Amino acid sequence: MEGWAQHASEFWGPEVSGGRKAENLETLPRTSRGNAQKAAKDDLAALRARSSNSLHLMTRFMVAPESKCRARIISYVLGPETRAAGLMFHELRSAEMTKRYYSSWSHWSWMSVATETVATLSNLKLLDRIGMSCSAASSRDPAAIAADDVLARQMFKLAWSLLKHRAGSALWNTNGAGSSAGLVHEEAGKERVNRNGSLLGQQLLVGHPFTTPVYRWILRPLSSCDFEVVPEMVLSYLHMWWGSLLNSKLVEDANQLQRTEELRCVASKRVSCQQGWYTLTQHQLLRKNERTEVQAQSDVRMEADFNFEALFRFTQKREMDVEESADFRFLQDITKDITWPSFTPASAQECLSNFALLGKICQEEPVDWGKVESSQWASFLPPGHVIVQQGCPALVLRAYRRACLVWPLERGPLRSVKFLNVASLSWAFCFDVAEVQIETVTARSPLAMMGTELENHGIVLETGTSTGLWEWHVEHGFPSVREDALRFLCAKYGIDLSEEQGEDAELHLVVRCMLHFDPTLTQAEVTERVLQRAELQVETLETTEAEISEAVQDTLLPGEQRKVVDIVTTHVAKRKDSGAVIKRAEESYSRTMKLLPPNKEAEKVRRQKEKAETEALKCQQRIYARRTSSAHEALQKSLPIGARAYADDLNGRWRLSFRGHTKSISWTAAGAEKAAAAAIRQVWAWSVQQGTGDTPAAVLKTLAELDRSVK
Repeated sequence: MEGWAQHASEFWGPEVSGGRKAENLETLPRTSRGNAQKAAKDDLAALRARSSNSLHLMTRFMVAPESKCRARIISYVLGPETRAAGLMFHELRSAEMTKRYYSSWSHWSWMSVATETVATLSNLKLLDRIGMSCSAASSRDPAAIAADDVLARQMFKLAWSLLKHRAGSALWNTNGAGSSAGLVHEEAGKERVNRNGSLLGQQLLVGHPFTTPVYRWILRPLSSCDFEVVPEMVLSYLHMWWGSLLNSKLVEDANQLQRTEELRCVASKRVSCQQGWYTLTQHQLLRKNERTEVQAQSDVRMEADFNFEALFRFTQKREMDVEESADFRFLQDITKDITWPSFTPASAQECLSNFALLGKICQEEPVDWGKVESSQWASFLPPGHVIVQQGCPALVLRAYRRACLVWPLERGPLRSVKFLNVASLSWAFCFDVAEVQIETVTARSPLAMMGTELENHGIVLETGTSTGLWEWHVEHGFPSVREDALRFLCAKYGIDLSEEQGEDAELHLVVRCMLHFDPTLTQAEVTERVLQRAELQVETLETTEAEISEAVQDTLLPGEQRKVVDIVTTHVAKRKDSGAVIKRAEESYSRTMKLLPPNKEAEKVRRQKEKAETEALKCQQRIYARRTSSAHEALQKSLPIGARAYADDLNGRWRLSFRGHTKSISWTAAGAEKAAAAAIRQVWAWSVQQGTGDTPAAVLKTLAELDRSVK
């Protein structure tokens, strides 16, 4: 071993040269590519400093239990989607397979893949390979249960995140332009369209694919036969459309070949139309995609100055008779340049959810167009949690302004729920907040369920107590609710908005809404919930400075790009600064209390709570304890990568720092062991907030030992 270690077990174990312990590489899915790259570099640099050479470094990383655990979670959860995508890319070539895929997608064939994804949560064999204890003989130690529950929560969070984005992207096929492919499916059914409604209802149709000239042409003959059958002309057109080259993988393959030709084979980095077409024929792209290529019948020698570009453009002009002229003018009219709506993925899905709402309203008798406005309560349904309507629970996968995509659930023992085997996802609407109950869902590990009715059921989804919608939001600080939705809430409940303007308007609206529904909240309670909401927003942030730079590079001038990036960077930094958030929350609380109407009962309860908080601080016993070596060692070995804990013996405190966060925790106030446990929990709370890792099992075990020593 050349002096690296005395035994092979030491070489691969937690001890490394120099007597230092290797830090745990617990990681969560990153919020963005930029954060992932930065965190990976930091992790690699820290691990390299603790390794003898690069071979030692990478081998230790690959065999580390934490690395294998995270890699297996990602592999098993994404496995069904990966296999389905690979098969699709292999088969989406011929006209018949292209039609088959698009028609099956319009009938929610993706749900079979989603069902496989959900099934990984209950596959004991996979959970055992990930590292969870699935045997009845496993230790029931609280630290082991807590460690397995962390893995269960991360696995469920990854599965939910995958389902959330995949369900949103599938809407184009099930509720948008791709749904017409279902008419060539063997199980094509009957659908009614009703566009007679209020002005607000008609505005929801703006931008939907069914309002385009092509779909108007399709819907006209369908409506003439009451949508009972598909006319032969429409069916022939749809077969040609959904089996065309533009819907197959040939487009991506062609772009890849031409981009390779552009970058590697041409000095000017430009490819002519002639060379671009020749590149595709040279690689026999059409033949590989089971398409027929036009065969040359004879060779013709052209002049040296012949303009090949003219072959790729229609420039011929000739005299046309009256009938041809009319047809040509009609063709020009429907193909002329018009203003098309420009959608992002989120706004396009928003439009499709509006269409689902109209379908819901039109199916009822009599039609109540007032539900179009009241449907905005759906934007308050929290994603990732269970909603209960008319006694039926459902998991919210994705929330839009007027509707939510949900997966229906089935009740089980011990307040558990499980996914129903459904053919498609469902739309959930909220026209009356009193009819909706919210339940927080928690993923529990197989070890936690040992000895119960749910033993050997894999990861179990456990729900909390049902609460009202506003009660739940006040408790959690209105998480993931946008400013426009908060303004709608304030308008409906008569909350004055005259002063709620500017950059901090959303924070002020949150404080106003919380105090409106619960005027007994103290400043400490409001600040804590606002901070919790801000941390959640940072965790779900999906863009970084690097990603935005790439996005604006092709759309803005160089001088304007920097301005956009600076604005976003400042905005993100402001959200991450917990001290600034607390200060703004306290200012907003003080200002809001002056605007609330007098309420003696609420004021009495609030003063009692404030008095109790003050007494709790005074009752803390002052202990002038010394720092112990065992507590200091436990803290140092439990720090996440990038965190630092400096012992300030002169002032009797540990000074903590982690990626911009700083805090000091005194051991003279409660003893070294208790202070060390508090410090460990603080740095790992920062780690969770930054998206760089949850508390690993070894650290949870250390915390348990420190807590026992305090008792």
